[in-house]
Amino acid sequence: DPSVHHMFGSSVRKKRGYSFSKCHDITNMGPKKNRKSEEILLYEEVKKWFDNNSRNSMESGRTRLNNLANFALTTNLDPLEMVQMTEPEFYKIVEEFIENEEKRGLLGSSISKKVDSVRSWVASQGMVLRPINIYRAKENPTISDMIVPNQEELRTLIITAGSLRTKNIIYFVAHSGLRFCTLGRDKGSKGLQLKDLPDLNLEGIPKFSSVPAFISVPVNLSKNRKKYPTFMSSEAVEHFEAYLLQRINDGEKLTPTSPVIPSGGKNEFLYPTKLGSLVKDVIRKVGYKMRPYDLRAFFATTLQIAEGRIGMSRSVVKAFMGHSGEVTARYGLGRGNLRAEIIEELRLSYQQCEPFLLTQSNRKLIDIKSQISDLIEEMKLGDVRTNSKDVQSNVRIKSEQIKNGPRERVFPIGRVADLLEHGYVFVSSLDEQNVVLQLPEDRLVS
Repeated sequence: DPSVHHMFGSSVRKKRGYSFSKCHDITNMGPKKNRKSEEILLYEEVKKWFDNNSRNSMESGRTRLNNLANFALTTNLDPLEMVQMTEPEFYKIVEEFIENEEKRGLLGSSISKKVDSVRSWVASQGMVLRPINIYRAKENPTISDMIVPNQEELRTLIITAGSLRTKNIIYFVAHSGLRFCTLGRDKGSKGLQLKDLPDLNLEGIPKFSSVPAFISVPVNLSKNRKKYPTFMSSEAVEHFEAYLLQRINDGEKLTPTSPVIPSGGKNEFLYPTKLGSLVKDVIRKVGYKMRPYDLRAFFATTLQIAEGRIGMSRSVVKAFMGHSGEVTARYGLGRGNLRAEIIEELRLSYQQCEPFLLTQSNRKLIDIKSQISDLIEEMKLGDVRTNSKDVQSNVRIKSEQIKNGPRERVFPIGRVADLLEHGYVFVSSLDEQNVVLQLPEDRLVS
């Protein structure tokens, strides 16, 4: 648009004629490349700046490059022309750019991100651009009316998700607090691997030896560049084991370096944007007004509730969210592998807040299991305090309050002998610590 080009700095632009350093090896920009981004990436200085921004996150580097390309296209300035201006000259152009974007109706927060990208570029070449006020730069009205899902809404999302892969993406974000860029990043070249789930046994049918299951987020996938722990809920474990079995049946050979969430395409892992779009499709189907990232907000909110209700440690909350703080000093996070006793302490903390995470139906199941445990204890006491008929009568009365639940339950191995004497039926071994028993028809659940 000639009028736009005339508006931006026509009186202050330098004459062309100085030489640009050309770089003929164009980096693959991935799915969000554009022509102007490829063009300015030919300049060696721009490529160095892009590579530096991409070291922490390829997605961040690509976003900044696109913002710089759009600024260059709008102002009709090449990046190296920008840095050959004086700061007052360039400042005036940036001000006019902001005014033009505001007239177009662009949000202040979006304009601010564009200007930050331009500021980063000129700073890399030695120009310090003064702060510029942008109206409502800190506000984002598009998300002000977004909701953080509750347990029932989360359950609806999981039921609606069409594939086990999408269901598990939801669980990893909502129940473990993982960022999408932890599951996959950097053009699909990095992401969480099965070896980062230490409790997972890949011999035979994939099974977790401990639940909640430990997740060790490695340094290269952590936003603050520190290794941190989190966990998978019992509900998430069930779905992930089913997902792994499905992958095996589809012909995949699982190894410790296999992706937790594979792309199924030419890249090993999914892009964060693709992970988010899979969740967004589910959100659209159910009509919720929320973003995919609000699943992580659900996890954060739940931990804060647990902090208030059960006294969960603030340092543990920070640990599970991957935030730095006092937890580093207390648990030694980011300084190599955690000791086994520390992992178990963290596992117990997660287990205590798990009922706040699970869907309503699973919370009901936990309550039923708790009542069953109470009944078992009563039966044990009954052998000493009362006669067998009184105990049986008491069990039947209480069973009416918790009937219609599933007949198969998981129990610790230490209780098996006692339960078998009371009419329970052995079904199968679950792992080294637990077994599955079928409840007697005439006692608890019909």
